[in-house]
Amino acid sequence: MVIIVPKKNNTYVYVNELLNSDMVQKQIKQAVSGSVQGVVNTQAIANSKIVFNEEIAIKFSEMMLPTYSRIEKARKENRSLTELHDFLLPLLINGRIHF
Repeated sequence: MVIIVPKKNNTYVYVNELLNSDMVQKQIKQAVSGSVQGVVNTQAIANSKIVFNEEIAIKFSEMMLPTYSRIEKARKENRSLTELHDFLLPLLINGRIHF
């Protein structure tokens, strides 16, 4: 995993999408070295070919931020529902609760 914190926090959505793109993931996988646990060094990252336009990144991030917020809210709800499911299912199977 590669984590980059942009200087302008208005661009983090764009940077996230860019880093998860097939093109960048392919570059990262080609730069990985190590036998058991892969490592990407800073020189490999510096040599990566990534197009970045700050104005486009800011506009993209501003447009996509509401969508990212909804996705994060849904993830939190899913975690809560999974915890509830994991708590209730054994009780239901053991007959300790009934519908």
